[in-house]
Amino acid sequence: STTAAAALAFIRPPASAELLGWAAGNPDARTRLEAAWAAAKLGMEAGVETLRGFCLQPIWSRRASDYLK
Repeated sequence: STTAAAALAFIRPPASAELLGWAAGNPDARTRLEAAWAAAKLGMEAGVETLRGFCLQPIWSRRASDYLK
């Protein structure tokens, strides 16, 4: 779920690592977006790169760019 993925930002690695990996591979784009935000918030470059990719998709660009601020 998207809420669970976003909550991962408040669980420190390594406890969050496996769950972030699961969320990043989820078929739901909202869940992947929230997982990317959580990873970026935890200082993971992969999350930042994923958010940059979401910025290129018109439907997600506004939220993704907000998350990158």
